[in-house]
Amino acid sequence: MPQRCSQQIILSLATFVLLCSLVACGSPNLQGRPTQLLPAWPTDLIPSITPTSTPLPPSTLTPTTTLVPSNTPFDTPTPKPTGTALPPFNATPFPYKDSEGKAVTYSYAAISEHTLRPSGTTLSLSGFVAFELLDRGIHRQTLHLLEKDLTLYSLRVRHKFGSEEKEVWLILTGVWGINVPFNEAGADGSANISLAEVAAKDAFNPSEMHTAWDLSLAKRAPTYETVSLTDLENLLKDLPQEALILAENPILFPADSWHQTKLNMLSVSSQAARFHWLFNINEFNIIIGQNANADLWADTLLKGSPLPDTIEGPLYFAADNLVVVKP
Repeated sequence: MPQRCSQQIILSLATFVLLCSLVACGSPNLQGRPTQLLPAWPTDLIPSITPTSTPLPPSTLTPTTTLVPSNTPFDTPTPKPTGTALPPFNATPFPYKDSEGKAVTYSYAAISEHTLRPSGTTLSLSGFVAFELLDRGIHRQTLHLLEKDLTLYSLRVRHKFGSEEKEVWLILTGVWGINVPFNEAGADGSANISLAEVAAKDAFNPSEMHTAWDLSLAKRAPTYETVSLTDLENLLKDLPQEALILAENPILFPADSWHQTKLNMLSVSSQAARFHWLFNINEFNIIIGQNANADLWADTLLKGSPLPDTIEGPLYFAADNLVVVKP
């Protein structure tokens, strides 16, 4: 009997230990640093992702600059004479004719070179124009061209278009710099010009004069000689009143030569002076065409046209070479 009671007690204790172990396994024992347990997120509060497109800024077109050619080739400040006194040149006309018997007066203009395209239109054009000298001075003025300052040397002359006389600045040459006196110009020849002196007894032949000038510098003599502006100034002082001035210059250039012409103008100041006034040059220093000056002188040479009413401001011509006719 005592042994049976002992077995029941042992069985009861084993059962109790087993129950305690089961209870302990059902409740986890958290150890170490407490960690917050997140409750379940309510399903009705879960945000839904709605794709949205972020609007891009509207496309803005950058306007392009429309280049409007100007008929005014450059700024025209008041030219400054090289001497303190400029006596007027009281020109006296005298009878003089060219090789074709045409009277050479202050309205004279003659073609010296004219090349045509196969279509019959003009490809290139050069010509001689006669002028009345208004004073005995060589004038200078400064302009800004192709990002450089250029001093121009000019004669003050007049040409007759039909029945109308118009003052013209006859550009002789130019040197780089601001208001440079020509006696201070460098020794690169930019302050020199090609000059021919012709006696009134010899008929003027534009084609022959052009051919003589078109030779190399060494072969132009005896028709042309290279003189400095100082020499020309001395000649003007003693020039008789009956003397006549003629100048030759290219007027129309082939379009495929414009780029090379600009390069020549960039490197040679005399060419910049003599050619720039015939072109429209845009803000990028690109020649975009020939201007109203070229049209005016082309019409004068080819058609003998009168001066258009639309022309305003001073007129320009240039002397790639200069001819002085003395009686």
